[in-house]
Amino acid sequence: MTDAPVGFEGIDMSDPYQALAWALGSMPSHQTGGIPVPIPPKVVPAWSKFLTDLGLEYNPAKQRLFPITSANPDMGWLSPVQWVNREEYDRHQAEKQAKADGIDLEQMLATFNPGLAQRIADMTDVEKRDAMAAQAHKFASTFDQIQRLRSGTDTDPETPTETQ
Repeated sequence: MTDAPVGFEGIDMSDPYQALAWALGSMPSHQTGGIPVPIPPKVVPAWSKFLTDLGLEYNPAKQRLFPITSANPDMGWLSPVQWVNREEYDRHQAEKQAKADGIDLEQMLATFNPGLAQRIADMTDVEKRDAMAAQAHKFASTFDQIQRLRSGTDTDPETPTETQ
């Protein structure tokens, strides 16, 4: 039996009424950048079975889009799933977990460096994007260093240690 897709670990992949239902949270708009089309939940099981009967199956190795559910659950099925790449999905999940853990990064910054927090708050969106772009080159090397430290393979002579 195939493992369930990321974000839908609780579904029974052997049940044709569920096997493809996870993918029917919404469909893309016919317009580039358009609003996704929500699918009424009452039709989802029947559509899942129909698609399964046609021979469609989930292949985890080929999955390229991952679900981000609405931040407004009160809208129910009228608030469609957003389908994003893996990197964006992982970033969203980390932010969601941080909020669930009670970590508010903006509040933390305001506590530790209120001046910087205010400068960021006063920036326009364009200024924020430009500032992030100017810092982007630092992220890759920082993440590489974190990975080396986690794996215990940090042998970079330029990496500071506690004794330096």
